[in-house]
Amino acid sequence: MSERRYVRAFTALSALQYLPLGLVVPVEILIMQARGLGAGEIGIVVAVIGLTTALLELPTGGLADVVGRRTVLVAGAVVTLGSLLLFATASDLGLFLLAGAAFAVGKALESGPLESWFVDAVHDIHPPGERRDATLTLGLGRAGTATGLALAAGAVGGGLVAELARRGGLPSDGITALVALSVPLLVGALLLVVHVVALLVLMDPHPFPRQGLGAVLRGVGPAVADGGRLVVGDGVLRWFGLRWLLIPAGFLAFEVVTPVRLSGLLSDPATAAAVLGPLVAVCFVAQGLTAALAPVLRRRLGGLLAAGLATASAGASFVLAGAGGLGVLVAALVVAHLVIGPVNALNGPFLHARVPSNRRATMLSFESVVANLSVAAGAIALGWSVDVGGTPAAFVVAGVLTALAALPLLGVAAVLRREAATVGPRQAVTT
Repeated sequence: MSERRYVRAFTALSALQYLPLGLVVPVEILIMQARGLGAGEIGIVVAVIGLTTALLELPTGGLADVVGRRTVLVAGAVVTLGSLLLFATASDLGLFLLAGAAFAVGKALESGPLESWFVDAVHDIHPPGERRDATLTLGLGRAGTATGLALAAGAVGGGLVAELARRGGLPSDGITALVALSVPLLVGALLLVVHVVALLVLMDPHPFPRQGLGAVLRGVGPAVADGGRLVVGDGVLRWFGLRWLLIPAGFLAFEVVTPVRLSGLLSDPATAAAVLGPLVAVCFVAQGLTAALAPVLRRRLGGLLAAGLATASAGASFVLAGAGGLGVLVAALVVAHLVIGPVNALNGPFLHARVPSNRRATMLSFESVVANLSVAAGAIALGWSVDVGGTPAAFVVAGVLTALAALPLLGVAAVLRREAATVGPRQAVTT
């Protein structure tokens, strides 16, 4: 395929990957409540999803580096489809735990291979240099836009479909085979069928040698170990690892602190929930739209400077989120997502320049593992901050964590300058 077709395919596949997940967002917790699970039981299911995903990220990343990106993506979509069907029909804790574990397996399988495939394709087309970095930034930016819009559309559509199903006669709760909240999950499963077909049609498989099952299993361990040594041993990747520890913990305030803040400002949990749904959708849209600006920002400011300014601005926005009333909260959260939108696309060329093709998915899995650890630590820190100082204090903590993530980019720039001085100007083109 041509460069343009690869960008288009990556964008379309990113949207199709996240649209079904958007449908899950508004109903995942509510359907467990509707089936009679208590808060503690729901917490167990959520914990199983997080823990299973973290445990499987590295092995599945290594698997994608051994057997190929498309194979693992198709497997992940099929497993996720099965998990949504189980979520839609489960009626007790045991079945929801099984559904959650399956969802985590699918999530781990689909984390990283699609981006790895696109980067491999661009690296095959262009040698190292400005053209390669510009194409990567363009593709990652457009995929970010597609992802944000797909999540927003899914989040809004999921709630709408559930309400239409209720009005159509399905019960709101109970242990019948289907309740109204089951329908968005079934629609998500149907969309995953479309996603699998699109993967088979739009992805040209990167050539991987055919291997037996034993050889595949033996290859995963070394792939993970080599990927770990690569991340730890490379100066640029170490600095990015610090960013992966900080940003997810800071942005967790959007999920953890915002509902509490809204409840306090509006004095009614139901009203807060009604405001939160559209706010989530608007923030997803905002983040997706500005992701498309990454190529312009890279040309005018440089990738590292633009990413650093965006990260610091997002941190400042979180601090402001807790400093005023409802209008300030909403505006600050939307701004935080607007400015952070281009960052992944701006960072991408610097990351992928350091990683060979046969370890790329593993590197992205390391990123996901670190991010999951960041979320776990952030949940504790932000929860403690709310208990001790209230939601304004928690937003300050989130803002500081996010803003601090701009500093490692200074370390990245220093490493690249040293390398450029040592080996000549070729490395400097990515700065």
